[in-house]
Amino acid sequence: MPKHWYIAVVTNNTEKACRDRLHQLGYESYVPTQTEPHHYARRKTQIIERVLIPAIIFIHATEEERRFIVTFPFIKHFLTNKSQPRNRIGTNNHPFATLTDTEMTHLQTLLPQPQFTSSLQTIPPPLLPTYISHLSRLGA
Repeated sequence: MPKHWYIAVVTNNTEKACRDRLHQLGYESYVPTQTEPHHYARRKTQIIERVLIPAIIFIHATEEERRFIVTFPFIKHFLTNKSQPRNRIGTNNHPFATLTDTEMTHLQTLLPQPQFTSSLQTIPPPLLPTYISHLSRLGA
């Protein structure tokens, strides 16, 4: 059976944990993320991984694997394609929304992946004592 990229809905703010759990179970999954600096109080800066599409995870699987994955407690449901005709006449069941490998590759290349580590200001070790003494004179 061919594999497709299915679009699963998970609980908000658990996308990366679900991705990691699926990888542990042997499934290929993708969560669109972007690394960016986050500024905390007291001038502390940390690089974080921000999720670009909340509550969505892409899973590469066959139909049989998808039927098994939907039973996991952290997967709410899979998105359906409402633009396609129903599976059977007289039901409300639409086919599941899928992406091909080519479409997934395009999605991964279109999403921005900038690296902000070079924009963070670092002080070389030889200048650090001078910088600290300068701050103490300023009263900081």
